[in-house]
This record gives sequence, C-alpha cells and structure tokens, in this order.
Amino acid sequence: LSLNRDDFTLSREGETWRLVVSGTSSVPTWTTSDPAVATVGADGTVTAVSKGTCRVTATVDGVSLKCIVRCNF
Repeated sequence: LSLNRDDFTLSREGETWRLVVSGTSSVPTWTTSDPAVATVGADGTVTAVSKGTCRVTATVDGVSLKCIVRCNF
C-alpha cells in the first residue's frame, strides 16, 4: 500500500491536490490533523485553507498512510 505523495506544498488558498492510494481496491478513510490548514474530501482531494502544516492520513485495510501537507501563502 502506498500514497502517490508523502509530502507536498500548496501555494494558494483553495488550491487542491488529489491523494491516491495504490495497492488495494478498498476505499480509504481520509482524515486531516488540522482542518484549519487543509481539508480532505472522501475522494482524497486535499484543499488548502490557511497557512501552516498538517498531516493527511488515509486508513485502508488496517493500515494508516500519512502525507505531510504544507500550505505556504
């Protein structure tokens, strides 16, 4: 199991990036450590909200995959 990125930066409010889990056909559950910095949708789309850093986690097949998200604007 892996994410298509383990670290990325968004440079403006509202900018998005879609995280994708590979290695499974199961649907992951997405969470963000700080929704004031970035939100994540059910399809893995991360949206920048405000400046800061947070962690987005995909939980699938009993495994947690983490990605660092930096919002620099």
